[in-house]
Amino acid sequence: MKLSLKKCALALILANQVLVVPQSLSRIGAQERQDLSPVTQFGSEQASQPTSESSNSSESSSQQEDPNKDLPEIKIDQPETILTALYHDQARVVMNVALIDGRDNGQPKGKTLVTINSGDMRYLHQTDSHALPFTAMMKLSEGKVTAVWQAVEDLMGFAKQVANSQAEAVKDTALDKLAHLDESKTTALKDKFVALDSTEQAQTSYQISQDWQAFYQVVLTDWLASQPQPSKKDGQVLSYELSDEAGKQWTAIMKKHQADFPRLKETFDLFSDDYDGTISLDYANKKISVGLIQGKVALEYHLDLKAASLTEPTGDAVLSQAQFNEILGADWFQGLIQLEKLIN
Repeated sequence: MKLSLKKCALALILANQVLVVPQSLSRIGAQERQDLSPVTQFGSEQASQPTSESSNSSESSSQQEDPNKDLPEIKIDQPETILTALYHDQARVVMNVALIDGRDNGQPKGKTLVTINSGDMRYLHQTDSHALPFTAMMKLSEGKVTAVWQAVEDLMGFAKQVANSQAEAVKDTALDKLAHLDESKTTALKDKFVALDSTEQAQTSYQISQDWQAFYQVVLTDWLASQPQPSKKDGQVLSYELSDEAGKQWTAIMKKHQADFPRLKETFDLFSDDYDGTISLDYANKKISVGLIQGKVALEYHLDLKAASLTEPTGDAVLSQAQFNEILGADWFQGLIQLEKLIN
């Protein structure tokens, strides 16, 4: 019984990792960082506050030229224009998908997926109640992931959080070593990235993120083509309540396209009846939000136009997996495999 409780507690810690973009990774401003944390509760768009370290490093970003300035114009009297801009090939956007499943009447289970799009670079953070979180930066070529890096800062943060909460469970593991690294090794790893040997996990996660964006693009396009009337107009924000006939119409549109996205089937299968929820189109802040709920299952989708700028790690900033393991004095990646076996 003791081991079972330990597993449950450890799984809960791992399922609630929060994304913090490393300073060394990009020139994203404080407000952009603030918007990257996964949605924690249905109906809430309040993101976690950035760390003081992140805030202090972001002042210069506000003075940079907005890479989104040449995208198609967004007009509230033409609702479809927000889709044209946010789904433009050159758009730099932040996407956030969150699934919350509370059917077991205990601790809610869930998944989150956050991506930052910046040219041919992506930054991705993924959590799942049944797996370890995955955070990485990747480079794309013709829709394929060609290189993947993990910021050591991310790995250290993950290790410290788990080690502080579950010291006994991870004692003497690679995770424990990274959480309690001596000063000389910490200095050697400062602002470093680990180049992963395999792109497989990143490719899978990236494709799922693409599926979510493409799915909501076609669904929202069909929805707006039906010329629905907003339930509320608040300045530059149009809100649509999905209930009764509107909910049935939205459900029909979603079900029409679901078969084209088999990787998302597991989520779709949680919703058997008509959807309830809200669609929000924010023309001032260039943001789409869709919140859906059915019983104790909720799904949120947010897409924001952001002037994100990701920089590819190069030169001395990059370590191979072998080099990272040598500095750590343990096989970090084998340790993650063992840790995932423990929680499952």
